[in-house]
Amino acid sequence: MLKVKFSPGTQGYKKYGPEIEIEWQGGVIKDLIAQLAIETTEIGGVLVNHSHQGLNAKLADDSLVVFLPVACGG
Repeated sequence: MLKVKFSPGTQGYKKYGPEIEIEWQGGVIKDLIAQLAIETTEIGGVLVNHSHQGLNAKLADDSLVVFLPVACGG
């Protein structure tokens, strides 16, 4: 079971709320994004078990995944 958290203002937060748990059969972060039907352009970063990861990082079944928003600034 994966625990997935979404930052406010992200597409995932709007679709699912702040947090969900889903069954996970294995794969990488890109697979999770596809399963959740979230646009990658909406994702500024991904933390897995409190560590920044790329979209090709493998996810263990008991992971905590946090999707961060795209940051803008000047």
